[in-house]
Amino acid sequence: MLVLCGAILLGCSSDKIRDLSGHPPFNAYVGRTVHLLEPVYLMYEDFWTGPEYGISTAPITGEENYPLRVGHPIYIDSVKLNLAFTPYLLAHGHTFVPALGKEMPVHFYWGDLKVLDRAPWEPKTLPEIRTINDPALLRSIQTI
Repeated sequence: MLVLCGAILLGCSSDKIRDLSGHPPFNAYVGRTVHLLEPVYLMYEDFWTGPEYGISTAPITGEENYPLRVGHPIYIDSVKLNLAFTPYLLAHGHTFVPALGKEMPVHFYWGDLKVLDRAPWEPKTLPEIRTINDPALLRSIQTI
């Protein structure tokens, strides 16, 4: 049991998380307030990223979903690559959630090691799914 607990803690350790906030296309959004270009839903998630609301473009069945309308502002704090279990890119931010009456941390699963989904604040001129082709970002990911 101790070995299992140790393995889980090791998998969640900070050396398994890389900050990619300074790489394109993320650096265009990190440290800024973005405005939603499509409606989204927030649902509560409490896992290794901590208790936050996840952003989804569709409501999740069986969960409390809080809608956010087009134009809603979200401040993007960082974009990190998490390697703990399945590698994924996660945008972290915060926003005021009208239904809750307070500001809450939020996150958006932006993609994995090879592809990015179009974030709900990115223009529709971008493909819905695109490959990562920035050489600096790819070098950073490949050193994993």
